[in-house]
Amino acid sequence: MITASYENIEYIEDRVGPFNMKMRLYIYLVDGLLIDTGASNFEKRYSPLYKSWNIEKVAITHFHEDHAGLAAWIQQNIGAEIYIHSSAVDKAKLDSKFPFYRKYYWGNMKGFNALPFSDCLKTEKHCFQVIHTPGHTDNHVVLLEEDKKWLFCGDMYVASRQKIAFIEENMSETINSLEKIAKLNFRHLFCAHSGIHHKGKEHILAKLDYFYKLREKIYTLRKSGMDDDEINKIVFPKKRLITFLSGGECSSKYIVSTI
Repeated sequence: MITASYENIEYIEDRVGPFNMKMRLYIYLVDGLLIDTGASNFEKRYSPLYKSWNIEKVAITHFHEDHAGLAAWIQQNIGAEIYIHSSAVDKAKLDSKFPFYRKYYWGNMKGFNALPFSDCLKTEKHCFQVIHTPGHTDNHVVLLEEDKKWLFCGDMYVASRQKIAFIEENMSETINSLEKIAKLNFRHLFCAHSGIHHKGKEHILAKLDYFYKLREKIYTLRKSGMDDDEINKIVFPKKRLITFLSGGECSSKYIVSTI
């Protein structure tokens, strides 16, 4: 784990996870607003830093354990207000238990009390527009600081080419949300897993272009009479280890079936 800063944004840059499946992770603090928390498995790793930071509010971009896993700890130990999309407020109150592969990677998640986002989340110096962007989850949001041209995008970018998806993801909704993001006025993209991109709009457009081409290919194969399993073998011939470890909950087939 390293800590760094860009302008007045402090952030954690880390690589977490078992064996050769480590994932990059970025957590941002700007003007007292912590954007996502990291996973409960990393409480000892992050809690000393969180105690030293001036955390007044927490924005959860979506209800996944690597983004909200330490929300309960922050609420109990720091007392910051926590915000999440309105559709996840009730879900957040409950302790969450995950399949072994997710528990091993990130840990379970204790319940916490969250407030629903309004259209704008204000700090002393900034106003972050809260924009609903379903697809990765139905409760995903991005945060836009238009004056600074900043977009904190949670998991809406990650990489320009997506090869795998969780069972709850919907690629048609993801495409719609990426189209919405592409119309926003931003330059700097702050991703939870790939870091800071100063040509952020170009990265979003590249991911959209990838999905457009993928959708066209899938449509063509469907018209030829192939079913989704047959298409998946052609479009994503390489099977990834996480598909087997997750019992199929994380698989390229969910990309194909939801386009």
